[in-house]
Amino acid sequence: MSNPVSRIVLERIKSALESNDNRLFRKDAVVKLKFFCMKLFFLFCSILLSAVCSAQQNAGTYTIKAGENIFDVIPSKEIFQYPDFIQGTVVFKNGTATGGKLNYNSLIAAIQFIDAKGDTLSLANEETVNYIQVSRDTFYYNEGYLRLLAGNASIKLAERVFFQEFVQKPGSYGLSTATTATNTISSIIDKRAIDLNTSQEVVLVKSKVFLIAGKFNDFVIADKKNILKMFKRQQDKIKEYFDKNAIEFNKEDDLIKVTNFLKGL
Repeated sequence: MSNPVSRIVLERIKSALESNDNRLFRKDAVVKLKFFCMKLFFLFCSILLSAVCSAQQNAGTYTIKAGENIFDVIPSKEIFQYPDFIQGTVVFKNGTATGGKLNYNSLIAAIQFIDAKGDTLSLANEETVNYIQVSRDTFYYNEGYLRLLAGNASIKLAERVFFQEFVQKPGSYGLSTATTATNTISSIIDKRAIDLNTSQEVVLVKSKVFLIAGKFNDFVIADKKNILKMFKRQQDKIKEYFDKNAIEFNKEDDLIKVTNFLKGL
């Protein structure tokens, strides 16, 4: 028969080992849970970035690292509509007009001009602009500049080209994750023009959206729902057209075909 004291000692040792195993198990479980949450967070951020980009046509993605000059990363041809500033005319809603060398800057979503001193400036008071003619292109302003693609006085198809900013915040293990999307990057441009050694990196996504408008230039996103809403009296004909034609509303050629069809109604 075993010694009762020895038996008690062995039971306590066994209990201590089991307790230690539980602590080790709990620690391992916490580590695994943290790792799983981190992977889930990265997946969510990736889905968020993809969802934003898929809602519009993605024309290019650029990563600006901390300390880099934004203009050294993105080529000039991706920023400006034309290779050079060319002669154009700004027609205002009050009937007056002025001319100058113009270009569209998609980085800051602005029509820019060169003044008498040779400085590059952006048009102000955009709400007073009726339209802008640059070469063969016509631009309108409706919560941003739009370039006319097709249409007539009753129906217009236009595109809006812009850059969207995703702020990169440092993540675990030295990784960076896109967590914040904004609609304008004017602030980041101004900041980097003054201080190139910024602590954050950003991802800039060049995007394009298509808009459609009636005779009052009330532009809305060019999709099936908005088109049917604009042409209530011709809905049956338009629905029949959509049924017979596979239209992708993020493709310029398809939307030009739709616009030409609407012109004939």
